[in-house]
Amino acid sequence: MLFSSRLFAVLTASFVLLLLGTTLRFGILALAGIAVLSLPLFSFSGFYIRIRSFRSLAFERRLLRSRVIRGGLVEVRVELMNPSGIPLKVNVRDSFTSRLKLVLGSNRRELTINPRENVSFNYFLKAEEEGVAQIGPAIVSMSDGLGFFRVTRKFEKLNRIVVLPPIREVRESVIEYGGPHEFISLGEHASKSVGISTEYASSREYVPGDDLRFVDWKATARTGKLIVKEFESQTSSSYLIIVDCGRSMSKGEIRKIDYLKQAVIILAREAVRKGDEIGLLIPSVSGIAFPSGIRRYLPPAAGIEQLYSIMELISFIQASGTPNFLKSIEFIERKRRPPLNIFLITDLEDFREKKVYEAVRRAMSAGYNVVIISPYTPLFLEPRKILGEGGAFEVLVGMDIVEEDRRTRTEIIGKLRGLGAKVIEVGPGDFFPVILAEYHLASVKPR
Repeated sequence: MLFSSRLFAVLTASFVLLLLGTTLRFGILALAGIAVLSLPLFSFSGFYIRIRSFRSLAFERRLLRSRVIRGGLVEVRVELMNPSGIPLKVNVRDSFTSRLKLVLGSNRRELTINPRENVSFNYFLKAEEEGVAQIGPAIVSMSDGLGFFRVTRKFEKLNRIVVLPPIREVRESVIEYGGPHEFISLGEHASKSVGISTEYASSREYVPGDDLRFVDWKATARTGKLIVKEFESQTSSSYLIIVDCGRSMSKGEIRKIDYLKQAVIILAREAVRKGDEIGLLIPSVSGIAFPSGIRRYLPPAAGIEQLYSIMELISFIQASGTPNFLKSIEFIERKRRPPLNIFLITDLEDFREKKVYEAVRRAMSAGYNVVIISPYTPLFLEPRKILGEGGAFEVLVGMDIVEEDRRTRTEIIGKLRGLGAKVIEVGPGDFFPVILAEYHLASVKPR
């Protein structure tokens, strides 16, 4: 229980009046002091009766969604239940973390709750940052009528909201991408295994047990034999995205890590739309660790829930450290056998520390199909940042650095291609078209 400054002021005033009344033998002042002193005593008697009812107060918080895209709104509903037979007047303050911003309604309310009544209110929050946001705890307080005493309760219930990266609009039907990776038509990928589908494969003579719905009556009339149609069945492929979340991915005015997140979501959305299995692995320094309780591996799976899980996992990515890709591939070998298409998204910087070459060699020898999408840092920088600022000397030094980096990078890419991996360099403009085109190219390759 808390005592307000008003209570101390009243007690001080009553003491002064009693002292003056006694000293000066002025009875009216003494009576006034007694009257002032009786105010908190009278107020406390009624307040004490309500304290027990206040302690039985029940609190509930409900969210209409537990995941939201950055920039989206979350509706929060707070409900309080008074199971006692005494009315209560309370103040409620529901707290939330800085990733969220109040945009509609109020998280602070003064409520009067009648006996055995439920009272609720709503407010809306806007998701400002990616990651995990938290709502709670809530503080509920009750005061006496004159504001002398106050009692509070802290409801520790916490609600967790995962703020996901936004999905950019990308053309999904046809991608026109010039250059050596030109890809003209993107369609469904089908195998020649026979099943129920809409794509005609062949016809054959009826055998007992065939479905009569697929009888080809025209061919039957022409040949005099019962003929049935066979159709191509759609088969799903499996993909695993391995992302580079090392500190080098944060370089540039346009951060590569931000494009990486968008590329993962776009690829996952396309795979789910086509019924393919897709998974995600975020390597750590030790390979595939689980720091801070966050899982870093989602095995390939199909369905819209997998897309949400990938979006949730990708929202936790922060560019830091130097991931170990070799240990990640060793982890995958224990978890998943071929066939499997691996998309490795890395800027190829800190090449030896990340053990990219050893990882790709091991993946290729294990039978995985590897495609490396490599964002090239200079394409994410402004020209003045690449060549340097100042006079001619600074520009020449900048050009030498870029040329040396280019030679080193060309050598690295040549070694990786020598292993049989496909390596494609991308910038901000072609990051998303390339990764989608490579997904569709991989999907039509024979297994």
